[in-house]
Amino acid sequence: MSKASEEFSSFVGGLKQEFDQFSAKFAAAVKEGAEAAGEQIMPSVEEFSRPSSVFAEKFAAAVKGGATVAGGQIMAAGMEFVQALIASKTKKQ
Repeated sequence: MSKASEEFSSFVGGLKQEFDQFSAKFAAAVKEGAEAAGEQIMPSVEEFSRPSSVFAEKFAAAVKGGATVAGGQIMAAGMEFVQALIASKTKKQ
């Protein structure tokens, strides 16, 4: 196997490993976002005797909060992924 081919295989292997880690972090972020939203939604459902517009507002706020939690974690995982790729490329030069 040529040196270029070995380097390419190593790069692809590292890329796959980083992508696997990113995927795991993405899944965890989505789960945490859903849990955060659920923590806010459940009390709203229990207070369902209020007018439906209040419930809808609380539900929308809960979903938005959950999405914010998940989005922040996904952005952090994405930055780690990019930094790992840059570090991998820098090491090979």
